[in-house]
Amino acid sequence: MMPAGPAMPEPLRTALRNTKADVVVLNFFSLTCSRCPPAATHANRMFDEARRQGMGDRIAFFAVGPGHGPAHCELYRTRYGVSFAVLADENRAVTACFGKLALPLMVMLRRTGDQWIEFHRTRSFHRDPRKTLAPARPWLGLHADARQDP
Repeated sequence: MMPAGPAMPEPLRTALRNTKADVVVLNFFSLTCSRCPPAATHANRMFDEARRQGMGDRIAFFAVGPGHGPAHCELYRTRYGVSFAVLADENRAVTACFGKLALPLMVMLRRTGDQWIEFHRTRSFHRDPRKTLAPARPWLGLHADARQDP
C-alpha cells in the first residue's frame, strides 16, 4: 500500500489526488538507461490502446524520472513523444515508495477508497500493448482477457 496523505511525496501525491482514474500506470525511466527508450515507446502504445478501448478516464498514465528534474523530464517527454504527464523525482522520494527499482519499470496502482495499492509491477513489456494492460482490466470492471475489447 502506498503511503497516504502527507507521507506520500510530491509530485505523486498531487497527481493521484487530481486523477479520477481507478487505475494508475507509473512508467519509471532514466535518460541514461539504454532500455528506457523502447519502454517509452511501449508506454505510449499502451496509453493509445487504453484510449482506443474506451478506458480513457478510468486509467491514468504517468512517467516518473528518478533523479531527474523538470528540464530532464521535459526532454524525455519531447524526445520520446510521451503524451501523458512526466513527473520529476529529483530527490527520488517517489521512487523510494516502491523500494529498490531496476529501470525501466512499470507499476500499476488501483484506487481503494482514498488509498492506492500496487497490484502489478513488471520490467517486461509485451509487443501487444493489450497484453501489458491486461492486469488492469479486472480493476476496471472489464473482462481479464486482453484480447477482448470492452
